[in-house]
Amino acid sequence: MSTPALVDYGLASRGRRLVEVSETVADAPGPGEETGLKPAIAIIEPRQLVRECLRNCLAEAIPDHDVVTFASIDEWERGKVGHRDGDLVVLYYDPREAGRGNAQREAALRSRIGPNTSLVLLCDSEDPGEIVERLNEGARGYIPTNVSLKVAIEAMRLVRAGGVFVPASCLLQRRAWSEETGAADPRSQFTPRQTA
Repeated sequence: MSTPALVDYGLASRGRRLVEVSETVADAPGPGEETGLKPAIAIIEPRQLVRECLRNCLAEAIPDHDVVTFASIDEWERGKVGHRDGDLVVLYYDPREAGRGNAQREAALRSRIGPNTSLVLLCDSEDPGEIVERLNEGARGYIPTNVSLKVAIEAMRLVRAGGVFVPASCLLQRRAWSEETGAADPRSQFTPRQTA
């Protein structure tokens, strides 16, 4: 049984398609089968409305990637999409859930994506310490949900091009905190590559 494809007719007229992976993936396609030869953007987001809106916007803004959505990390693993070089995995990350066993799942996800696959975290938090921790674990971008859609799309483009995205508001918070506590260098928590 193949994965059902959802077609948004507004995008279909321009030759693009959207792929939705159902929760019961039986014989999921291998890399390169369902999504064609283009790299994929795999969105792992439990909230259906957010997942669908993000999928539609990214399909329009980044037409050279297939956009595939999943409701969970387990579903993503069964779907076998977003594991190839050049793919981008966008994962909704909730720090409050990290204490409930999701941290192990997310660490497993980071270990399963390919070395040239980028991980971007979509998060409701802007805690500078949390951001630094996730970047040190291998995330290439940290997008808070309070940024505009335009900023989120540009952040994903930056990560696709090999960069690292950290929200400016986080850096400003970190700087203010460092000045209040008398820390010597606000960049001391970042690696040399992240501060470059």
